[in-house]
Amino acid sequence: MNSIRINRALIVGLILLMVATIFIGWRLFFACKYQIVDDSLSVKLDPGNSLRVHIEFQTDQETDATVKYWKKEDAYEPAKCSKRSISSQCHQFTIVDLEQDCEYKFEILLGSNACAHPDAAYRFTTGKIPVGLTPINWRDGLEQNFQGYILLQRRTVKGNVFIVGSAGKIVWYEKIDGMVKVSNWTDDNTILVLYGDKNHKNSAGDHILEIDLEGNRLIHLTVGENDFNNTAHHEVLKDGNGNVLALIYDTRHFNLTDYGGSANDEVIGDGLLLMDKYGNQLWKWSVFDSKNPLEDPLIYEKKGDWGHANGVYIDLDGNYLVSFRDWNQIWKINSTSGQVMWTFGENGDIPLEDKYQFSGQHSIHINKNGEYMLFDNGLKNRKSRALAYIINEESFEAVNTLNIAFQEELFADRMGSAYLLDNDRILLCSPRLQSLVITDLNGDIISHADLGKPDPYRANYIRTLYNQEFLP
Repeated sequence: MNSIRINRALIVGLILLMVATIFIGWRLFFACKYQIVDDSLSVKLDPGNSLRVHIEFQTDQETDATVKYWKKEDAYEPAKCSKRSISSQCHQFTIVDLEQDCEYKFEILLGSNACAHPDAAYRFTTGKIPVGLTPINWRDGLEQNFQGYILLQRRTVKGNVFIVGSAGKIVWYEKIDGMVKVSNWTDDNTILVLYGDKNHKNSAGDHILEIDLEGNRLIHLTVGENDFNNTAHHEVLKDGNGNVLALIYDTRHFNLTDYGGSANDEVIGDGLLLMDKYGNQLWKWSVFDSKNPLEDPLIYEKKGDWGHANGVYIDLDGNYLVSFRDWNQIWKINSTSGQVMWTFGENGDIPLEDKYQFSGQHSIHINKNGEYMLFDNGLKNRKSRALAYIINEESFEAVNTLNIAFQEELFADRMGSAYLLDNDRILLCSPRLQSLVITDLNGDIISHADLGKPDPYRANYIRTLYNQEFLP
């Protein structure tokens, strides 16, 4: 009997030993074969930006690496990851997408299979956002969460651009040495900024700046250098070749004696200027090449800002869409010949029912459904809307696909934007109310944030800041 018990105990012991051996062997087989060099890890808060953290370390051999991080107190919040460091022994990261005054944990992932370095999670703490950054005050009783990010700008003498994360808090900002007039998110995951000073009228500026999330200045163009000789206003974009497209002022002289003016009167219109990253001109277009101001009976009254173009967008075929506020029209300009391909809106080439006409519009763009979408300021009836259309460019026919009337308090007589947040929500920037608003497709308010003065120009929707594919 005792021998049976001894045999059973021996068998159990052998089974446990085998399991332990298999487990240890499995751990050794799948263990990370890369190591961090002792005392090489450095974690520093950016001295000029409280929402950027710099992490550096060395590995014993070349490998891929990334940093996985999460807020310490939010154990169930999805982790985020840095950009990848590829095939290197010296790894440098700038961690972004952070909230102020928070402690974060992070771990280091090495190799193509992103194995975690065996040490316990490291920590860092962010600083406080500087006083003067636009406050985000979400109204009580409404939702505050959304998917993705929102890019905004503060149009003060010394301004900034900033990004609001999905929890409704600022997660990124950058100070700008001038008055920010407009900002745009690019397909390269960078931000293009037009800035100037208080002497530049409307939304005009003399500097075009491209910055990345790490704060690097990638492009800086200044009026008066190379071929950048016209003041830019309202819009700067990057095309698919890395060139900069700017809406500019163009000044010509005309005989306006028949209209109450002089024989050599100055008329300020609009144009487009395409430059490389050094400011060398690649292509230029002027409204005066396509429309004669002497055919406008009110040209003397309007000569200081004829047409008031306020937006540009690059269509899917590479041609340019230009919004003219005072004419209540969208023009499509051939990006090679400069020919006007069609005009859409009031007295345009494409018929449109009266109920779908727009006035004083802003933020023309192609939405994620491939539709022409804009913010109808509604100057004629003082009611703002989000409108979208499908345009058949062969038959010159348009079909309205989206018509969302916003509440009376959200009317914006100038500036503003409306973008699809997802399939059933709209992101609205209402400058007159100094507000950021999310509505449903009925125009009912889901979220409402007060941004304070000065008026924001618009709000861009960003689905993701960069690729998170390395996150296991």
